[in-house]
Amino acid sequence: MEIKNVRPAHPDSYERLMHLAEMDAFFLPLSKSANQQLTNALAARRLERAIGVVYHPETERLSHYFDVSLPNQFDEWIWFDLVSAVTPLAAAGRTAAVPTEHALHDRRSALLAEMRDALDGVRARRAAIGAALENLRIQLLRVRAGIATPDDLGEEVDALRALGAATSSGAERAAPVSTVR
Repeated sequence: MEIKNVRPAHPDSYERLMHLAEMDAFFLPLSKSANQQLTNALAARRLERAIGVVYHPETERLSHYFDVSLPNQFDEWIWFDLVSAVTPLAAAGRTAAVPTEHALHDRRSALLAEMRDALDGVRARRAAIGAALENLRIQLLRVRAGIATPDDLGEEVDALRALGAATSSGAERAAPVSTVR
């Protein structure tokens, strides 16, 4: 788990406005407010920051702020001026194990190897399909030239069907492709 410090709120945000109220926490009904003047004042569009599992301070304005009218977006607003990172719950009475740098590196290496293998498989299937299509094209040219008949296309069509079936079923290996005659 990584804990990051959050930057101060953007000056044009609801978060900054709430912070300026200098209250540790409060509940603000927006849809059924007794203070319609306050609700109307909060209806002006401002920025709202959303921070979840991911927080990128370097791109915060683009990746974490969105334009909103508070009463039109939410029914109620619960404000806490100061919050902290959550602590993971222990699993089945055990303390949660934080992965070591070495374990994370190993997992990353394994995932990269898996991705490389998948990419190699896609490249191999793409090459096999390209070769099968080229073989079919050549056979069609031979039919057009009168030195082959449509019956001679069967092997190439079967090879393409096998490749299509292997690709749609997620098979790792492409079917063999006939060679150019």
